Amino acid sequence: MRETLDKDRKRTPISNIILKCNEPPGINVVVTLRTANLRDLTLTELHKNSVRVVGKVTRIIGEGQSMSAFENYGMALLKPEVLNIEFAKIAASKDIVAEFSEVEVKGPAVQILPLMIFV
Repeated sequence: MRETLDKDRKRTPISNIILKCNEPPGINVVVTLRTANLRDLTLTELHKNSVRVVGKVTRIIGEGQSMSAFENYGMALLKPEVLNIEFAKIAASKDIVAEFSEVEVKGPAVQILPLMIFV
């Protein structure tokens, strides 16, 4: 399964990162990044830090609407409930330390193509 997921990730040139806004509160931001520009340090810096993103809004997800966090990946074909159950099983394992973001981004939210990200 890991091999299949890795092939799927390598096939797709973009990745979505979900950010929670402090201002205005209650808004999610899906930042769509080119996978080639990502590295472990970049992901670490985005995880649990305060960041500012300057970019172009490419989609608005209204109240009551949603999008898959795995858009552009094969996992987007699975129902969110199935992914949530499987991720919960992995996170509950004593042998794995893992945190998973939401599998479904619910509105209100915006999707942004970033020009700059300030950490």
